[in-house]
Amino acid sequence: MSYANEHEDESTRLEWQAKQKHYNIYEEFHQLKLKKSSKVLDAGCGSGLLSRYLLEIEKNLQIDACDFSELRIQQAKNLSKGAKFSKINFIHADLEKLQIRDDTYDLIVSRYVYEHLKDPKVVTSELYRVLKKDGEINIVDFDGVFVNLYSTNERFNQLFTIIKNNFLSDLNIGRKLPAILKQSGFRKITWSVSAEQFSGEDLQMEYKNNKERLRLAKKTLTHLLGNYNLAEEFSKLYLEEMLKEENTLFYNKFIVSAIK
Repeated sequence: MSYANEHEDESTRLEWQAKQKHYNIYEEFHQLKLKKSSKVLDAGCGSGLLSRYLLEIEKNLQIDACDFSELRIQQAKNLSKGAKFSKINFIHADLEKLQIRDDTYDLIVSRYVYEHLKDPKVVTSELYRVLKKDGEINIVDFDGVFVNLYSTNERFNQLFTIIKNNFLSDLNIGRKLPAILKQSGFRKITWSVSAEQFSGEDLQMEYKNNKERLRLAKKTLTHLLGNYNLAEEFSKLYLEEMLKEENTLFYNKFIVSAIK
C-alpha cells in the first residue's frame, strides 16, 4: 500500500475532512442494512471514523478495523476510547495478506482506500477470501481526487504530469471498481457515481483541505519531483490554480457494493 500523506497529522485532517459535505459519511453508507451481531471488517480503517460511525448506527456489531500503518492504528485507538466503541478490534495488517481465516466476515467496508493500493486486484481477492458466502462488500472511493484540476498554466501542468506519471497508486480507481470486484468472483455488483464539484464556499473548504494534503505529502512530492524546491513550487502553483475562476475542480465519487 502507498499512502502519500503518511504523517502524524493526517488523522486530524481525515477527521476534519469527514465534516465537509463532499465527504459525507452518512450519504456514503446510509444504504447499508446492518444486522445485529454481524462480524464486520473495516478494511483500511485510517482514523477509525467509519468503524465508529457504524457502531453509532448498530451498537451490537463486532468490528475488526485494520490498517497497514501502526501510527494510524494507534491514533484510531485514541479516538475510539469509551465503552460504546469497545467492540472495535484494531489490527495492524497488510490488506494484501490478511492473517485472518477464510469466511470470517458478514460485511466488509472500505472507504477511500483503493486509491492508495498498489495492487487492488490482490487486495480484492483477499477480501473475497475472508468474506462469508452471501456476505456483502461496500467500497466508497473517488475517481480523480486531487488530480481533476484543469489549468492552462504550462509550468503547473509540467510538474503535475511528472507527479501523475510517477505516482504509485491509481487516483482514477473509482471507475474500475465494479470490474475489479467481478474479476475476483463477486456477484450482484451495483454502483452509483456522483460528481463532487467545488466552487464558492465549497472551493474554499477544499482549498483548506488540499493545502493540508500538500503539506503532509511534501516528502512524497519531493521524491516524485526530485527535490524539495520543486515540491514547494508545485504546492504553491496548485493552490493558486485552484482559485482561478476559469479553472475547474471536480471529483467523481463511486459507491460500489457486491455479494460473494
